Amino acid sequence: MGWLTTLQAIIYADLGELETARELAERSLEMNTNLGQVILESWSINALAYVSKDELEGQRILDLCKKLGEAIDKTDNVVSRVYLGEAFIGGLLELGYVEEAQKEIKEYIQLVDRAGMMNFQGVARRLRGQILAAEGNGQAAEEAYQNAAARFDELGSLIDLARTLVYLGRLYIDGGNKTQAQPVLQRALGIFEECGAKGCTDETGQLLDELDE
Repeated sequence: MGWLTTLQAIIYADLGELETARELAERSLEMNTNLGQVILESWSINALAYVSKDELEGQRILDLCKKLGEAIDKTDNVVSRVYLGEAFIGGLLELGYVEEAQKEIKEYIQLVDRAGMMNFQGVARRLRGQILAAEGNGQAAEEAYQNAAARFDELGSLIDLARTLVYLGRLYIDGGNKTQAQPVLQRALGIFEECGAKGCTDETGQLLDELDE
């Protein structure tokens, strides 16, 4: 039941129903923590990070990850490490701890590649792109985003693909290249609309409107 509640939280987040998504993520974390299952608990923390939108939640994600990380360090559970790694690195980036995220990303990429978890291989490359972009390395960030997008495209992971395209579009905008940003964001918008992801649709539409200003 805890696993399904966690999955529901992610689905509602993709649909833009963030309040419901957060409630479900909190409920799943409580349920899975009470079960004492490291995999399920890390999956819940990943979901909570997935729907987090402000610094207070970001700090809480880091605190939870550090606490659970102590337990995971005593195990060889790769799945837990993959789930927790996404939440942890994402939380670091959300709070602006770019240097700390950089220290984690190489090992995380090696972990997901070794585990053969293909969607998370895309996630790891996208996180690497975010780190590179924050460091001002636009060309390398572009390559990382394109690598992640290609993986998501191949897997049919549409929401992850569209989110990666938004990061790529923002990178082009920050680099002053609105011409390249336009088709990338248009494709992302089309995917979000097709999937019914209202929150992401609105955000991407706003980005496109700003290009015309």
